[in-house]
Amino acid sequence: MTEAVPNAPTGLIEQLERSRAGLLNALTERTEQDFARALGSDGDKETLGHALAALAAAERADLAVARSLAVTPRELPEKLLPPQVTHDLAGARHQTLSQLVELDAEAARELVDRITSREGALVARIETALASP
Repeated sequence: MTEAVPNAPTGLIEQLERSRAGLLNALTERTEQDFARALGSDGDKETLGHALAALAAAERADLAVARSLAVTPRELPEKLLPPQVTHDLAGARHQTLSQLVELDAEAARELVDRITSREGALVARIETALASP
């Protein structure tokens, strides 16, 4: 569950919570080997670990854009460990929640919609790609 954020729009917080819960549910009982498996087909070699790391980076970038700040891209390491990736996701979400109240209503809604849409798409990819061994 997400921490309480004073003055944050409740509906948006709940939307973020539902989306993250869906993502965490899709990650339940995934192994380190699953984190190293490619999610795509047709030669797409993006692994689950890299997709999750990219998700955290995209959330931070979306937040920067919503706040009219410069986006500073971070290079992802070649090998990502599950604890590092999940910690980074939690950190990105903490930043979003703590700064959501600073945005106007329209910017906050657009930010949350982009984040939850991206998470939903990744959940679908995880379920499809990792459904079979």
